[in-house]
Amino acid sequence: STFVDILHPMMLELTEDEDSMAEIKDLAKYLLELSVCDGYFINKNPSLIAHAAITAAMNVLATPIKIQRKLQALPTSASPPSIDECAGRLHNIYSVSMSEHQLSSAATGREASPTSVFS
Repeated sequence: STFVDILHPMMLELTEDEDSMAEIKDLAKYLLELSVCDGYFINKNPSLIAHAAITAAMNVLATPIKIQRKLQALPTSASPPSIDECAGRLHNIYSVSMSEHQLSSAATGREASPTSVFS
């Protein structure tokens, strides 16, 4: 989460739409929280996971490709294939969490937070 906060000023350089960047940042932080539930990420560098979370958030939110390419052009120590692999994994985890959230909401008849621990 700290890495996403550190990247936020750089992310603002990608576009002048602060609302979109705030939405991407919030979703990226949520994806980082989901990553701790998957043992796949245990041996991964935190900066790689954060970069992948931002990439996945942009994909989920259908951020224009021009902005996604600007993110890919930022200097990073991680290779693009490893970023894409982690981003894909995070996107899958997100899809599963949202599916479970929708099932839970349908079963209870009330809208709950996707992170809610109460059913």
